[in-house]
Amino acid sequence: MTTFQRTPAWIIPKPNPALSPRAQRILSAPLMLTIINASIAVSMDIVEFVLFHLLPLLPESVLRVLIPRYDNMARRWYRGLLRKTVQDPELREALMPSYGILARRTILSSDFLQAVDAGEVQLVIEPIARITENGIDTADGAHHAVDLLVLATGYEIYTDPEHYKPGAVRGRNGFDLGTYYRDNDMRTYGGSALPGLPNRWMLVGPEGNQGQGWHAMVEANARHAARIIGASSRCHREVAEVSRRAFDRWVRKMAHQSKAIRLYATDCQPPLSTYFVNSKGETRYYRPQTVSEMNWFSKHSPISDYSLRPVSMETKVRYDQSA
Repeated sequence: MTTFQRTPAWIIPKPNPALSPRAQRILSAPLMLTIINASIAVSMDIVEFVLFHLLPLLPESVLRVLIPRYDNMARRWYRGLLRKTVQDPELREALMPSYGILARRTILSSDFLQAVDAGEVQLVIEPIARITENGIDTADGAHHAVDLLVLATGYEIYTDPEHYKPGAVRGRNGFDLGTYYRDNDMRTYGGSALPGLPNRWMLVGPEGNQGQGWHAMVEANARHAARIIGASSRCHREVAEVSRRAFDRWVRKMAHQSKAIRLYATDCQPPLSTYFVNSKGETRYYRPQTVSEMNWFSKHSPISDYSLRPVSMETKVRYDQSA
């Protein structure tokens, strides 16, 4: 097998020990998995509290010193891992990332580096020049014969403006989500709502992924939407729309709490292709809140942040409302 590598990845060993019968019995005990999941959430809360509440209090000049030091420590650890795993010095250097460990998605694998070291995988780092009928030509003039080509060239996600096609989602007074995200910062209220789009919530939107896990994030956003829909129904209002004032307040809060991760992913990294930074240079992948904050928001966010009104008022409401 041949791997054409554009950018080295951080490949972290994946712990996968065999479980003894005793360990299996312990894990199957009542509430044990609940306790484990709660422990993970608490651990994430501690780390994220530092990221989203303590580090943003520091001046940018201090963060620009701390971030490279953190990455240098991670790089020293990874060089040690490569020395233990890969014998060829040139191959080790080709596998060494030049960017920070958190700037792209890390890969969990306990056998890729070993396979490369054993010669089971040929690593090609020269850029691809062209794909031919029976293989791939690289920029150094070499031809690599292949009979099956597997593409891993990236994709668009919910933080990319290109993901939102003009005309696909329309709101009040000519509001077009695709056009709006093309011309403005990609923000949402609570990771799911926007002024101008009444009765519409995203299960995951810009700054919507908290990081605990996909299912927990989707459940939290759905719980928030269900609360607003329920409140609207109880007061016999058919239309629910987040207010511009609440949206702007939320955006300011998220901008402050994302200060450290924004600096990390942009100013403190070399030019890099990563879905943590979109085509506009914005860091909108992660929701800069702790697990507890996300869950609290989904259950207790102010209903007053929304305008609840009967559908008969729709022709009277302007898009630039501030109520």
